[in-house]
Amino acid sequence: MRIHFILAMVMLIGVTTGCASNKNNKPSVDTEGIEKQVPIPVGSAKVELEFLSYNDEMVTANVTEIIGYGASTDRISRSAPVNYYVHKDVVDDLEQMQEGDKFIALVAMQPAGMGMKKGSWTITEIISE
Repeated sequence: MRIHFILAMVMLIGVTTGCASNKNNKPSVDTEGIEKQVPIPVGSAKVELEFLSYNDEMVTANVTEIIGYGASTDRISRSAPVNYYVHKDVVDDLEQMQEGDKFIALVAMQPAGMGMKKGSWTITEIISE
């Protein structure tokens, strides 16, 4: 009888530790091929642009596609070419572009003042060329 009691206790301990260890295991999920969605910053938009010209730290480009807007972002006109100010981090990339090149960029609405008109946009990041 004592042996049966000891065997029952060993089995009970084995079952409870087996169940307890499974609680902390996360289910196996295949995440290969899944892109992490990065939110668009407030006051910015992610757009595809067609490069037209670059001079005096201003880019003229057509908006070919609006990919998305961040919160509190004004809408971008698609009816005519738009002049964009250029952030210093993307100047080198833009200087190498030719008319007709398409690229995806993050553009931000700049507040009026400091030499900028109300409704001025700045290319802050080039996501792909």
